[in-house]
Amino acid sequence: MQPTDWAFQALQSLVERYGCIAGYPDGTYRGNRALTRYEFAAGLNACLEQVNQLIQAATDKVLAQADLEILQRLQDEFAAELASLRTQIDNLETRSAELLASPSFSAYQPI
Repeated sequence: MQPTDWAFQALQSLVERYGCIAGYPDGTYRGNRALTRYEFAAGLNACLEQVNQLIQAATDKVLAQADLEILQRLQDEFAAELASLRTQIDNLETRSAELLASPSFSAYQPI
């Protein structure tokens, strides 16, 4: 994904308006290289979650119809990557719940 791609520019615009991406876990953006479609989908997913929270909270921040249309177009374009990302998250949540419920974890006592 290059900075000149429509999707990159669209997401960048949404990020500026709604502050929905904080970068990599270490707080950096690594802007000196192109994004993979998967990395882009992870950023898009973060933006979608932020927008959903704004809608649910009924905040003063009004979402423009044009922004909602851009989000829909981005979701359509990156549907496969978003589905893959959500499957991975679901699998991690399931595995975490299994580990937390296991007897060996219950017996674990931190030092």
